[in-house]
Amino acid sequence: MIVVWRIEKAKYSPDAAKGIGAFTIGGRWNSPGKHAVYTSSALSLALLEILVHSPSPTERRVARVFFRIELPDSAVEEIPLSRLPRPFCPITPDEPCRKIGDAWLAGNRSAALRVPSAVVPTEFNYILNPGHPSYTKSIKWWQAVPFHLDGRLCLDP
Repeated sequence: MIVVWRIEKAKYSPDAAKGIGAFTIGGRWNSPGKHAVYTSSALSLALLEILVHSPSPTERRVARVFFRIELPDSAVEEIPLSRLPRPFCPITPDEPCRKIGDAWLAGNRSAALRVPSAVVPTEFNYILNPGHPSYTKSIKWWQAVPFHLDGRLCLDP
């Protein structure tokens, strides 16, 4: 079993497992119009992902929750590092990664995809496919827990 984490705005927590945000605006690993749920291998990595995607202090102060999510090992596919665009880093354009993720979502081969984090490339995020037939049966979402950002992370730079 693999444990992953998701930090979500509290107001969106009832729909956190549906991938609506990624469907609406897309992400590094999916184009708009495709449902995906972004999770991280550690709660601290999930926090770093929130911080880089919410640069304003006002956005960081929004009420949030976190989820513990359990994935069976058999539900996870991994991208070989040789398939990643080089160099893989925060400034890597989204398009090559989106092609990989969109193909994975369309192929419906697994409920989760392990990908490196662009924020900390030696750590991993897991993209969940809410459209996969085993998604609701094999992936366990624990109850939302309030998540309070340390006030020092919400200060103006």
